[in-house]
Amino acid sequence: MAIIQKKDAYFTPRRTTEKYSDFLTSFDTSAGDIFKIINEDSVAQSIRNIVLTDRGERVMNPEYGCDIRALLFENFSPGTEQVIKNTVTDAINAYEPRAKILDVRITPLPDNNIVSVSIVFRVINTDTPRVVDLILTRVR
Repeated sequence: MAIIQKKDAYFTPRRTTEKYSDFLTSFDTSAGDIFKIINEDSVAQSIRNIVLTDRGERVMNPEYGCDIRALLFENFSPGTEQVIKNTVTDAINAYEPRAKILDVRITPLPDNNIVSVSIVFRVINTDTPRVVDLILTRVR
C-alpha cells in the first residue's frame, strides 16, 4: 500500500518577509533600476533623514525634522549635550513609529567643529539593536 501525500494548495514555505521597504536615497542604480532597501536598513535611513532635516525644510510638513544644526553653534557644555539628546529623541519618537530608541550618544570634538551622534535603536518586534552614526559639522 502506497502512502499518498497531498500538498496543500494554500501552504507557502517560510521565508524572510519584507516588513518595510524604501528606495535608496542616493539614487544609485543597477541596470537602470533604483536599489531598494528593506526592513532595518529602511528604518535606519529614515532615522538619518529625520535627524539631518531641519524644521521648515519640508514644504507640506514644516514641523518634520530635527533642529540639531541650530545647536551646533552653541557653546558646548553638558547642558547642550542633553538638549541635543532630547531633540534627537523627541524627533525620532514623533516621526518614526517603527523604531524604539535605546540610547543616543553625543561625542563633541569642538576643536574640529564636529559633533558625533550615535543613535542606538531597535525596530519594533525585533530584538536586535542597530546603530546609526552621524557626524555633524559646523559650517561657518
